[in-house]
Amino acid sequence: MKNLYIYFPSALLIALSPLIHSKTAIYGTTVYSTVYFWTIIDISLIVYILLSKKSTINLNQLQISLLAYLTINFLAAIFGHDIRLNLLSNFERMSGFLSMLHLILYFYLFSQVDLSKKQLNMVILAILSVGLIINLIGISQVLNGTHFRAESILANPMHLSIYAIIQFYLIIYSFSIWKNYPAKFLLTLLILITIISLTLTQTRAGIVSLLAGLSFIAIFYFLKSEKKIRFILYMTLGLVILSGLLALSYYSEISIFSRFTDFNIKEDTIWVRLKLWKMCLNNSFEKPFLGWGQGSFIYFYFKNFTSDLNDAGFWYDSAHNEFVDKIIGTGYIGFLSYLWLIFVVFYGIWKKNSNYLAQFEKLILSSFLITYIVFMFFGFDSLFSLIAFFTVFIIINKNFSPIYLKSIFDEKQPLLKFGVIIPLIMIIYFGIYKTIITNKTLSLAYSEKIAEKKIELYNQSFDNAIIGKYDVALQFTLQRNLFLNTTIPPNLREEYFKSSNKTLNEALNIHTDNPILLNQLGFLKSDYGLSAESILIFEKMNQMSPNRLINNHDYAWLLFKNNQISKSFDVIDNVIQKQNYNHKAILLKTRFLLERKNYIEAFNTLNKFDNKETIKYFKDITDLVFEYQVYNEFYDFLYQKYHSNLDDFKLTDEQLLIWSEIAQLSKNKKQVFSVFSYYAGNTLLGDNSQFRNKKDSLRVLELINMVHEGKANYDIILSLKDFD
Repeated sequence: MKNLYIYFPSALLIALSPLIHSKTAIYGTTVYSTVYFWTIIDISLIVYILLSKKSTINLNQLQISLLAYLTINFLAAIFGHDIRLNLLSNFERMSGFLSMLHLILYFYLFSQVDLSKKQLNMVILAILSVGLIINLIGISQVLNGTHFRAESILANPMHLSIYAIIQFYLIIYSFSIWKNYPAKFLLTLLILITIISLTLTQTRAGIVSLLAGLSFIAIFYFLKSEKKIRFILYMTLGLVILSGLLALSYYSEISIFSRFTDFNIKEDTIWVRLKLWKMCLNNSFEKPFLGWGQGSFIYFYFKNFTSDLNDAGFWYDSAHNEFVDKIIGTGYIGFLSYLWLIFVVFYGIWKKNSNYLAQFEKLILSSFLITYIVFMFFGFDSLFSLIAFFTVFIIINKNFSPIYLKSIFDEKQPLLKFGVIIPLIMIIYFGIYKTIITNKTLSLAYSEKIAEKKIELYNQSFDNAIIGKYDVALQFTLQRNLFLNTTIPPNLREEYFKSSNKTLNEALNIHTDNPILLNQLGFLKSDYGLSAESILIFEKMNQMSPNRLINNHDYAWLLFKNNQISKSFDVIDNVIQKQNYNHKAILLKTRFLLERKNYIEAFNTLNKFDNKETIKYFKDITDLVFEYQVYNEFYDFLYQKYHSNLDDFKLTDEQLLIWSEIAQLSKNKKQVFSVFSYYAGNTLLGDNSQFRNKKDSLRVLELINMVHEGKANYDIILSLKDFD
């Protein structure tokens, strides 16, 4: 096994994985980089089996732990909720059991291989070169303004963040093997570029986890150092520099640092994740042993949705915490096996009576693992983080003594060879080739301009899909607004409905009661006038997840459209009572009342908002005012709010401009006077609420008359800012 020549080129090809993507494809990074990795592993293993005259399985503690972990993942997938997503995943994630199997095969292929020093240097050089390209692309995205947060071609700031961390540790290690000055100079440039790229991802988990990993190295050297005073001075200097940078970012309005220094825990994504984790852990004992399966989080999330998640976003297919994901996906058995793996890795690194790793290498590996663990506490794995994680297994494998030896794949066992090769060929065809074709056809369908051809390509993509049926059905139904356009002939609109309805129902036969697919099927039927069928779907979703208020909103709106008025009001009133005046429900009930021309009750409903909430949802309220032309009713509502508590009622200039437009449309001079006086009061009134001079007061009255008489437009109010 050690002498076969396939490993070095395979390692070089794997190093190129992050560059494999398609700009034009849907999920072009996740899909193409993953199937590329699978292809290298499958072909390498086939070549290895065909060329092997004899191979020996040397099972040790680490390998047995990995096989146990793989077995638990397989059982969790088979006995989980959505077997297909658990085994094969979808285009967005590509992280099912099949992906885990390839990572185990990657470990098996490379765990007993010794690359020469020259080959190792070339592989490291290839990885660093790819990393340089990836990081420079990410940096350029932010500098040229195309992205607020760097993500490069990895399609997600979190993915670039963990990839930059991997690069950081590899560069640190490279300092120990490339000791000439030109190499050190280039490595110094590389590490600076990597740190800049990591910073521009604005991923707090990346910065915190890296600091945790580096702290381990610092503590280790402190305990070992004989010059502790000097060490403390260096550490203090580092902390001062870090504190200075944080202070600079806080007080300077530098937008790239905003996520690090500018957040309110009760309104930030951190708070959302804490609520999500709490929901997960509270309900984790529904399936405590093997969980729901790695691809079935969305079902768990929908079923156990809690009221405090209603403002946290519409859908989550991950807990944004790899450890919580393991509990839900593989149960507590899978979670414990994952923790055991991490323990075994640390044990393998620091195992006594082992000279395979130098102390510096042990430090680097341990620091990286600590960084990885902390990062995964706030995020989730990607292909590249998993490859790095399994590479650590490969590195430390030789620190374990074999427990079981077995010869396989020798010349007397041709059936065993072909018994392994045939499934690998099937994976290459059904799992890789068909996936590429499906994704390519789906991407062509998405960009196709001719309606008939678009329908044909979506149908073709769905029929051919092994991995990706869910994605095709979802993307197809999301095209409905295009086909509902009046420029589309009626026969094509009908053909689209039949095809999309068919693919959604077939997808739901595979992914039973998938909430996202159900939701889209309900909207599809509603948009095509099948209100009764749509109501049944949303009623079902409401029963499946009664605490998810957006289901209630959709259900109430469909009932209202279908003239089930009393029932629609019952549903929306129930929502308002459930979540202490949920703002979306209040706005929806207001819309219902405006539709029925019950203007008094509509604005009584809006009065459930206090002054601060009125200002917070001012745009939503005024959108309804414009739509239903209730300009004077809005003035009465606003007048009441203003006089109820002057201190709480502080409209922004942008909101005042919207109000001034409404005032002009109302043709009510009193409202025009009010908004202009209020606006003028922001800049022209003195301490006693009097105009500072008569000239200003006359000018304001003149502007009011001009707007009221139609001689000037409402935005002339902005000229008040130019007063002396």
